[in-house]
Amino acid sequence: MEGSLEYARLNPFQEVMAYWETAHPYNAGQVVRLDGRVDVPALRAAIQTACQHAGVGTLVLDRQRRRYRYDRAESIQLEVIVPGESPADTLRSALTESMNAGFPDGPHHPIRWSILDDAGTDSCFLITVWHHLAADEMSMRLLLRRVLNQYYGAQHPEDAHPLTVLPPPLSRALGPRHRYLSQIAALGRIIRLRLVVRKVYRFKEVKARGEGTHVHLASLPPGLARQLVTLCRSHGVTVNDLILAALGKVLARATVRARAHASKGNLALGAAVSLRSVAPEALAHCFGVFLGHWVILLLRPDAALPALLRQIRVQTRAEKSAQRSAVSQLEYSLLGLMSRWGSIRHDGQWYEKVYRLSGSVSNVRASTEWLGHAGQHIREYYLISPPGPAMPLVVASATLDDQLNLCLVARDAALSAAEASTLLDELGAELNAIAGQGLPSE
Repeated sequence: MEGSLEYARLNPFQEVMAYWETAHPYNAGQVVRLDGRVDVPALRAAIQTACQHAGVGTLVLDRQRRRYRYDRAESIQLEVIVPGESPADTLRSALTESMNAGFPDGPHHPIRWSILDDAGTDSCFLITVWHHLAADEMSMRLLLRRVLNQYYGAQHPEDAHPLTVLPPPLSRALGPRHRYLSQIAALGRIIRLRLVVRKVYRFKEVKARGEGTHVHLASLPPGLARQLVTLCRSHGVTVNDLILAALGKVLARATVRARAHASKGNLALGAAVSLRSVAPEALAHCFGVFLGHWVILLLRPDAALPALLRQIRVQTRAEKSAQRSAVSQLEYSLLGLMSRWGSIRHDGQWYEKVYRLSGSVSNVRASTEWLGHAGQHIREYYLISPPGPAMPLVVASATLDDQLNLCLVARDAALSAAEASTLLDELGAELNAIAGQGLPSE
């Protein structure tokens, strides 16, 4: 939007993000493993050209009026990360550092681009960490497709036109049915949910550890994703349901003594959902944030896996049938009002009392075919989701064709790096066992 002073208003979730990041950076990330080594100048030029054509230039954020616009970006940087003895450790450290580094308050390109070679596997990692207020995962995947096809000398047929970087108001995109339907019922649900969630266990936070986060990655065995999909279909559940159940089981084991001591036996997990499916045509080529969530209550988290899955399936189906992920915008609006009224304290202990979730899951699936010509050069895909002050941890599962990768991002105040690493290992082992042995009978 060169020379334009047109603005888009922040939607309710973006407003909450803007408030959260006044206490600590609220960034998200993606990693793709590419075959071979890249030509750094050519990749830098591809990023510049693709971003310019897409309209993703310099973000100008007007916090006071809760709006933003994009100007042309004169130069977009590509950092070359020097690998250490272990490229995997270097990748994790680089992600942790970038996820904890804020973006400038003034005009800035909302994405940090970097490349890391892994000579031992004849591949490299293209890393993007972005100002989450500016984009969701799908927005970045749309941009990534343009960048990589530009680099490999191709063009995807759906990328001939710029992205819509100043999308319509989310309420308009979702339509009147979601703008007006069941608002009183939604408010009642929020109140009831808060009363229930206040009674469940959440990790006790140690404020002295700080507000930072740490990143942990796991690449699961090839073909595991296909096995899990087949298993889930045969039992009438989704992979997202299964990952929520497996995470619930792992967290139940890790907190069994603490929950007994606190007399809070139940757990609550969040599930991030994309709102694009509610308005697929209106949002198909938009660059922005279109996210909702729902909360899954595990009233018997120590139960066997089939019982956990049954609890989750019932709640997930109820949420989907009512399309309550769109109604979560009302909750974000309320949080936004509370932040402006000074009713939210910027520390984990406030959320520990009021927003008692033990973790959240974000699940995405992509295909090399969707990426076009560039897809043949991509081996793996990771999504890095931030917990923010409201969550102790977030697990992001990203499947590219049949390759499933996990990322766990935890708050320093909630879990040590060793504890978080152990949780991710146990989650990976749980999913491996399920794929190998199937779902046990109760």
